[in-house]
Amino acid sequence: MSTAQPQPKALRIASKIALLFLLAILAVPLYFGLRPAAPGSAPARSPGEERRTGNFQPGDEVIIGEPGKGKWAVVADSATWERYLTVQRAKDTLGETELRMQNRLVGVEGGTRAKIIQRDGDLWEVRVLEGPWIGRSGWRTSEPFRWPQKANGEAPGTP
Repeated sequence: MSTAQPQPKALRIASKIALLFLLAILAVPLYFGLRPAAPGSAPARSPGEERRTGNFQPGDEVIIGEPGKGKWAVVADSATWERYLTVQRAKDTLGETELRMQNRLVGVEGGTRAKIIQRDGDLWEVRVLEGPWIGRSGWRTSEPFRWPQKANGEAPGTP
């Protein structure tokens, strides 16, 4: 008859640490609530904003998403954007967490001001102008971009 050998204390501690790490990896995407852009979706715009829809230029200041409506992904480069979309389609929370841990993906709160730096195809490089990621630059598609309101409540570009 064989008797079970008790596990060494170091092995038990390592197992507990690994379990906690795995739980943390699974919880991070839920906490940040990131979402990719829905194909064909467009941000809500006030009547004055239609005039400049799609005419974003480097140097323009925009608002990323609606305030209080979740976070938007901003990634390090175009290859990371493709990887981000792949892990989103696969519902691979560990893959998303890996991108975060590599500092290649951040979640920008809806309503955050950003400045457009440049465009490359469908992706736009932006620099975050406020919030916890202030000064951080990264890439994303333009569908959550909105024009900030002027002091009189009108969108830029209105006569």
